[in-house]
Amino acid sequence: MDQEQVLDAISSEVKGIAEAVALQGDGAKEIKADFDATKADISTINDSVTEQGKRLDEMTSLIEQSGVKGESRERAELEIKYHREFGNLMRGTTSPEKLSGLVGEYKDALIEVATKNGDTSTVQELKAFSTDSLAGGGALVPVRMANSIVEKQRDFSDIRKFATVEKSDTTGLILPGEGADFGFGWVGERETRDTDDDGQFNDVEIPIMEARCRVPITNKMRLNRAFDMDSYITRKAAQRLSRGEGSAFAVGDGFKKPLGMMQYASGTADGQVQQVTTATSNVIAHGDLTDLKTPLRAEYRRNARYLMNRFTQGAIEKLADTAGNPLYNRGDLAKGIADSLKGYPVTLMDDLAGASETDGTFADNALVALFGDLAEFYTIVDHTTSMLMFIDPFTGADDGKVNFRFHKFVGGGVSNFEAAKILKVKPA
Repeated sequence: MDQEQVLDAISSEVKGIAEAVALQGDGAKEIKADFDATKADISTINDSVTEQGKRLDEMTSLIEQSGVKGESRERAELEIKYHREFGNLMRGTTSPEKLSGLVGEYKDALIEVATKNGDTSTVQELKAFSTDSLAGGGALVPVRMANSIVEKQRDFSDIRKFATVEKSDTTGLILPGEGADFGFGWVGERETRDTDDDGQFNDVEIPIMEARCRVPITNKMRLNRAFDMDSYITRKAAQRLSRGEGSAFAVGDGFKKPLGMMQYASGTADGQVQQVTTATSNVIAHGDLTDLKTPLRAEYRRNARYLMNRFTQGAIEKLADTAGNPLYNRGDLAKGIADSLKGYPVTLMDDLAGASETDGTFADNALVALFGDLAEFYTIVDHTTSMLMFIDPFTGADDGKVNFRFHKFVGGGVSNFEAAKILKVKPA
């Protein structure tokens, strides 16, 4: 191998090491130390060239990995530096006091970006965040990690997959809702254009609430530097937040949590979701599913789907049309084919009311299925500010565990009341 080939090989190795250092912290430093020892044996390597390439590769990696919008090289370096020190705090290899020295600088950088983007509410909230909470084990979750948790939530949450997800830098989001049909008519070339209109906008407000979850880690996992704790905690936090959010988005009562899609008043007026009652009590028949679909306007049927729990699914699987053909068709997960009912995809949501596990019957007045276009029907609002994390070494101390507690700000609500219909079981 000639010198040029050696240089190329080392440059490639340095790039990999630089990326590992940016993401893995102390664990990657040990790898780099081994690499440096090997490099010292190669007398033909020009140290200055190697260091220059290393700095360029690190700079590229830092900028690519940073989650701060409009970041300069300095902001990118600060984001990775904070993330690395945040990881050290999670592992217990640094103190909250040491991180508190960085969090002020990190917060100032986020404020600078928010100010540049005109996000005055975010600026005020960040300024109000007290770094004194670090003494209790709390910290702003790094932007990249917070974004990763939200992105992974979509993998675990069917509602997030199909509903509309918006962002807000305030305490909520106000959407314009059309309360009545706006006027329509034809006009001749020289006729006066009528400006009067019977239509009106009724604002739909979706407030943001605070959700929290707990991820336990054993002390052995925490101190094992070969263990990818970042990815593990990110995945577990996303799972727990998705489970809690999903329940609220479906059946939440609106008290300190979002108002769930099945909790709105019944009716066809603004602010109400139409409920279709089954023909017979305690059971669902073929005709009930037809009655559920019929009132949904054609524009919402194109992307419509059924929501139900697994016991309702089991009861409906036994139904057939007049020719004896099953209404429910099992999909093929290996081929990416979803289950379908009367030609529309089915999404299972265990938080919904459903058939009895013992005899397959339905309770009086139970809301057991929804049919509609979720993207039009329901809107989720995530706050733009990074979530918070607190380390609790006390609650699980007797079991050798440390609890990581995440606080996230999110809201949800129906944004188009015509885009879905709900199936209600007739009372006896």
